[in-house]
Amino acid sequence: MRQMFILLKTNWKLLFRNKGIWFFLLFMPLLAVLLLNIREKDINQFDEKKNIIELNNIDTKAIYATQLNASDKSYIVKVYDSSQTKISEEILEELFQTGMVNICRIKTKEYEEKEILQKIKENGDSDRVGTVLYFKENFEEEFLNGKPENGIKLYQCFIDERTELIENSLNNTISKLYIKHNIKESLNHPNQEKNNQNSFTKPAKKTILLESTDSQNLTTVQEKYKEHVGYSLAIVSLGFLFCGIFIAYTVIQEQENQVYTRILLTPANSISYIFSKLGMAILLSVVQVGILAIGICFLVQPEFGISRISYLFLVFLLGLIFNMLSLCVGVLCGNIMAANYSVFCIWSISCLLSGLYFSLSSASGLLKTLSYLMPQKWILKAVELLMMGKHSGYLTAIVATLAYLMVILSMGAVGLRMKKEE
Repeated sequence: MRQMFILLKTNWKLLFRNKGIWFFLLFMPLLAVLLLNIREKDINQFDEKKNIIELNNIDTKAIYATQLNASDKSYIVKVYDSSQTKISEEILEELFQTGMVNICRIKTKEYEEKEILQKIKENGDSDRVGTVLYFKENFEEEFLNGKPENGIKLYQCFIDERTELIENSLNNTISKLYIKHNIKESLNHPNQEKNNQNSFTKPAKKTILLESTDSQNLTTVQEKYKEHVGYSLAIVSLGFLFCGIFIAYTVIQEQENQVYTRILLTPANSISYIFSKLGMAILLSVVQVGILAIGICFLVQPEFGISRISYLFLVFLLGLIFNMLSLCVGVLCGNIMAANYSVFCIWSISCLLSGLYFSLSSASGLLKTLSYLMPQKWILKAVELLMMGKHSGYLTAIVATLAYLMVILSMGAVGLRMKKEE
């Protein structure tokens, strides 16, 4: 044990004499911090409370309101909401999530229906509105009775192919919310008897709700957070990989200069030597995460989807995987140039297949299967779980990290044994 600490201390001093490591040790974590900070400011624009543009009165033009809000969506849906209930609010939020439209709402509870219908007729001529939705005052009652079509009206102001898409999306949203509401009512009132064909009875106790592991319950804001956390993970993983290469470089140099042979002539043995290198990989991960923590504390606003401690913990686990991986790849290659090419290819392919840059939801089955072989995929999955308030994200990340470390160290041991026999 004493010999291992002596080797670790000596290697630590030699490692930091190389000026190249300071670039990956300092610049990469700081670049990831800057990405988090810049994206933090951008994400504020996606605050879901600001999705629906509220118009002051019934005569306000929707086209002017969208221009003032700097919106880039050309199709406008103008909403006359005389219902002003939670259900109508949910329907509008779901419609906005399609990403196709701007929603401008006027709360018209105090207006007469005749006056509202007159204003709707004027929209086609005086306002650049594609579709008008009118929630009647009795919309919630009709919705709960299973006849939402009696409480909501859709008007097409001009011919546009997107109108049909919006109408289909609206129908799907109403159906989904209707089923959700009735199941909730059934659970809240289990003894309530069925009064009509549309009511739901209490589900049997043996019924099990199966939730797909790929299902996403993230909001729009959380999706943006996850997207930009993914960018930062891509940057720090590159830093981890190349820091591991510097450790591998010391191993290659020690073998070429017969330093390793001289170490074995001392009380130290090969086991102490190997554990000192693995200790270097762990310490480098700690240092990089420490630099990242300092940058986050001073440069990043508090909220970016998950807590700072959770983010740093996940980054540390990712650092363990990639530092160990690049160390083993460098030692097995036996050539620093070949090791550089190898780890850069590993980083490029793993970031693409793990979904750090773009979503793989519409990818083929083969790509989705391959994505589960990438370490970043599991860290990103842990981020999603934590954003949804599920502490199982920690367990997912820890188990995945242990599995990758076992595979990497096993492959490294087999590779070294084969090289020794050769």
